[in-house]
Amino acid sequence: MVLAYPLSVTPLGVLYRFECTTRPRVPCHTTRDGLLGLHSDDDLPARSTTHQVVGWVNRHRLRRLPTMPPQDSHPNHIALLVDGDNAQPSLIEPILTEVARHGSITTRRIYGDWTTPHMSGWKEVLQTYAIQPIQQFRFTVGKNATDSALIIDAMDLLHAGTVDGFCIVSSDSDYTRLATRIREEGLFVMGIGRMQTPSSLVNACEVFVYTENLTSSDQEPKERAAPSQPAKWITTVGLAVETAIETGDEEDGWVMLSIVGSQIRKLDPAFDPRTYGYSRLSLLVKSAPNKFETSERAISGHKQLFIRRSSK
Repeated sequence: MVLAYPLSVTPLGVLYRFECTTRPRVPCHTTRDGLLGLHSDDDLPARSTTHQVVGWVNRHRLRRLPTMPPQDSHPNHIALLVDGDNAQPSLIEPILTEVARHGSITTRRIYGDWTTPHMSGWKEVLQTYAIQPIQQFRFTVGKNATDSALIIDAMDLLHAGTVDGFCIVSSDSDYTRLATRIREEGLFVMGIGRMQTPSSLVNACEVFVYTENLTSSDQEPKERAAPSQPAKWITTVGLAVETAIETGDEEDGWVMLSIVGSQIRKLDPAFDPRTYGYSRLSLLVKSAPNKFETSERAISGHKQLFIRRSSK
């Protein structure tokens, strides 16, 4: 059996990864020009187009599965940089938990003027969670002195090449250029801040999490959506479904929910089901049966949830 996994869309077509399960000794790989390299003793040339591959699959009675989500591309090592003037000590545990979903936190630093009274709340937290405090004196009254120190350290870490991604904990738009600069180097950037965070910083990150959504696991998520907000998430999810259909080969408008979730992040880095009172995307879409239909299917022995726009 050969499984075809669409990885990405290139100017020359869809890039697939083919995995031969019935003949494990036959190595398969793809190239970025849309051609497949398949080393075997069959009648399929070593470099074949996708059309030739599909014909080969059919001749050998091999099965081509529906679009599978790309393999997890989250970075392994993340630097957590906290602006102490724009963060809350009480949220450090859920912040660490949220960042850990995307990789291993290898650098933990918090910046601030530790001679000021308002930073005293961080002292116990630093010991508990092994976070390194970085002292930065205020040279001007009323000005945030941590911006420059955090940015300089971030650039040092970037050029040292010791991390694969960054998490910036702040609601200050001054970090927008830092986030875009890091992403220009191909690294993952995550942001955590309040809902009042300027859109410039939110959109500069690959993922942005609002601190209002970081409730403890033993608490029920609170409904935070205003009456006009539900229509916004429906529009976003609907657009993600349409984009996934256009870039894939799904039939009848059905798309795997995990693929839709990846598309949503590209459209809105701050999209979070918890904003609308649901812990998972699957629960959110199921709450609007008049807008979306869902269906569970078994793919390679695992249950996958599919979604499409409602035909009602």
